[in-house]
Parts: sequence; C-alpha cells; structure tokens
Amino acid sequence: MTTSPDQPDAPPPAGVFDVPVSPDSPTSSFSSLPAGGAAPMSPMPADDDGDGDRARTGGARPWIVGLGIVGAIVVSSAAIALLYYKWYKTDEYQTTIVVWGQPEWEGDTVTVRGSGLPTQLSKDLAPNEGMVIRFHVPPGTYLVRVTDKEGRKVAEQFSDNALSDRMIWWPFRRLPPPATHPAPVAAPTAK
Repeated sequence: MTTSPDQPDAPPPAGVFDVPVSPDSPTSSFSSLPAGGAAPMSPMPADDDGDGDRARTGGARPWIVGLGIVGAIVVSSAAIALLYYKWYKTDEYQTTIVVWGQPEWEGDTVTVRGSGLPTQLSKDLAPNEGMVIRFHVPPGTYLVRVTDKEGRKVAEQFSDNALSDRMIWWPFRRLPPPATHPAPVAAPTAK
C-alpha cells in the first residue's frame, strides 16, 4: 500500500485545486503539486501488448476499421453489379398491344394471355391514363380480355394471325384521332 506524499505547508498556487484522493487510487501520487509548482509527467497508458495502438486510435485497432471499409466496398460493388446485370438482361419487346377502353369500362381489368408469355399480364383501366393501356410483348398469338369488377367478361379479342416483331395491335379498333389533324375550333360568339 502506498502512502500519500506530505502536503506542503504553503498554500497552493493560484488556479490549483486540492482534491482529496484515496491512497490506493492510481492517481494518488499526483494528487498534489511539488513545491516548484510544475506537475510531474505521467506515463502514457499503453495497451495490452504494449505497442501503444490503443492510445493513438482511441481503442479501435486500425486493421478492424480497414476491414470494415473493405467489406462495405465489396458489398456495395456486388449490389451494383447485380442490379446492372438484371437491368442489362431485361428484354425489351418491340411488339405492342394497345387497349383503348370505352368510358363505361372505367375500373375494369384488361388481361393478356399468349404463346410468348410465361404468365398473363393484367392492368386496370383508369381515366387518369386516358383509358389506354400498352402491353409490350414478344411476337406470338394473344387473347385480350376485359372483365368488370365482378369478373364478368365485357369484351374479348383473339389475334387471328401471330403478331410479328415491331407490330402494334389495337384489339378493340378504337383508333385515336391522327396527331396531324387540328382540334375543332369553336365558332366565335357574337356580342
């Protein structure tokens, strides 16, 4: 057990506090200043293996931090590569089926089944989309069906011939007005 050093009889210099410390405290030897007023130098605390890494890095080993950074880069790169591969392998079909629904078909479901599709495609007709739905499909034969909210068939059309590449098929033949024709202008009113 260590004994505390003798306290000087003179009052401590200005700005120095006398803090009582238990004799078995690791800092008990530094509890008071020597008569000259200069504080003694304390040794730098070393880590377990004595190389001083813990004092420089705040407790973390540099190789752990480096390993974490490398791991984050590897995971990010793998995710980017996977997303790019999925995007690159997406097939863009040039054949289009365009369904322009009647106003009374609002909210009805359009279903497309065909030889080139692994599963059927379906979408609801909505007025905010102009009651138009476009399906991009591979070449082949297709059945287009419109069903109401209760599941009853409203309209159905089958492509008699196989659709070829870069072909547009309007199964319900309501073609839009040509874009080159101007809209009708209202006659001026007399005042």
